[in-house]
Amino acid sequence: MRRCVRPPRRVRRTGFGSVKGPFTDSESVKGPFTDLYTDFAGTLGRAPVVHWRGEVRQVLPMLPVQERVHRRSAPVSRAELDRRGSMVSEDWASLPAAVRRAIESRTGAVAATVSPDNGRNSDFLATLQTSQGPCFVKGVLTGTRRARAQQTEARVGARPNSAAPRLLWEVTADGWHVLGFEALSGHHPSLAPGSPDLPMVAETVAAMARELSPSPVELEKSTDQWAWSAPWRRLSKSDRELDSWDKAHLPELLEWERRGIEAVNGNSLVHGDMHPLNILVSDRARVVDWAWSSVGAPWLDPAALVLRLIADGHTPEQAEEWAKAIAAYRDTPAEAVTAFAVLVFGMWAYRGVFPGLTDVARQYVRHRLGA
Repeated sequence: MRRCVRPPRRVRRTGFGSVKGPFTDSESVKGPFTDLYTDFAGTLGRAPVVHWRGEVRQVLPMLPVQERVHRRSAPVSRAELDRRGSMVSEDWASLPAAVRRAIESRTGAVAATVSPDNGRNSDFLATLQTSQGPCFVKGVLTGTRRARAQQTEARVGARPNSAAPRLLWEVTADGWHVLGFEALSGHHPSLAPGSPDLPMVAETVAAMARELSPSPVELEKSTDQWAWSAPWRRLSKSDRELDSWDKAHLPELLEWERRGIEAVNGNSLVHGDMHPLNILVSDRARVVDWAWSSVGAPWLDPAALVLRLIADGHTPEQAEEWAKAIAAYRDTPAEAVTAFAVLVFGMWAYRGVFPGLTDVARQYVRHRLGA
């Protein structure tokens, strides 16, 4: 979290760049089922916003001139937010007065707010400094494509889960649905070889697999999500030009996709979006942003992190050895792990946006297939 400091009297342009994930493309891997992968990886260019004594200050990245706007606007309409899509998170001063009053009825008076420089699946996202202490708040307009994901997060947050932040309150006002969570401190972990964060991440992921089986909440099935997504099936029916290896092995990839859709089935609560920006480490690792959760196999989250470790410099063997410290992964049949890797590879190949991530997934699938 960026420190809330008194900003300069004038907003300065800074060299603040894109938020780096573990891939060189600065991508943030989100769950694969939001408008078929179009609503995320837009942490690029998000500027941290600081609210101080009623004033709004924004530290701007180096954007095109027409985008360097200091926002002190009136409350933004639903149509305007829909037009912007997933690119902008509103600031505290721009929220409707009824929404601010509803929030402060739960938090006490808000003295200052700090908006993070990553995360873009909420219409409002900030840590509020209040008379009752800090509180992390996420809000969306009801009836929008983000609302369903936030309802999922609310359902998960309402049940005991040692890895997730506690849901403190939930309010609806003036067409907004707002959640208040305990504010967590810590840093995003490094998944590079030798990182001291790796044991704590493994311990938390292992605890999730144990404690969340069976799932304490009813959610959509992972197998249904992937059956709808079916990226290799979509690619096989599209006119897009495929990578030469992908094209030559498309029938094999389609068969592995079919197996993968069956393999992800299970009765555990699965986070579904495991990457460093959704993990905070202090004395232990905590996992945030459960909006893309589903009910599936307990080994899916550690299997997804294997790709992240490879992207951060591990060999496939090293990454898999790390994951084998987690019983749910260690006990999983090798074919199931391969099939899931093909699903994830297909997701990123279909998106076609982040070649770094796609290449990591492709090379890992080739490793699994012995190709």
